[in-house]
Amino acid sequence: MESKSSLENVVADKISGSSNKEVDAAKQKEMKREEEIAKAKQALERKKKQAEKAATKAAIRAQKEAEKKLKEIIYFFSCFASL
Repeated sequence: MESKSSLENVVADKISGSSNKEVDAAKQKEMKREEEIAKAKQALERKKKQAEKAATKAAIRAQKEAEKKLKEIIYFFSCFASL
């Protein structure tokens, strides 16, 4: 009987060992998935910041262009006013 129970123990150990490997593989797969999600979120945040920065630059550029045109108009009318 002892040989049978030791054989059962060996089989049980092998089964639990393989299931541990499967669990470890599943954990690694889940961790990798979570890392990829985190990286994607970081990339999205970077893109969002870049878009905000580009929008700010465009607004500043438009403001400067508007001020330049206003100065040209003021200069144009000041030239005619002095006549």
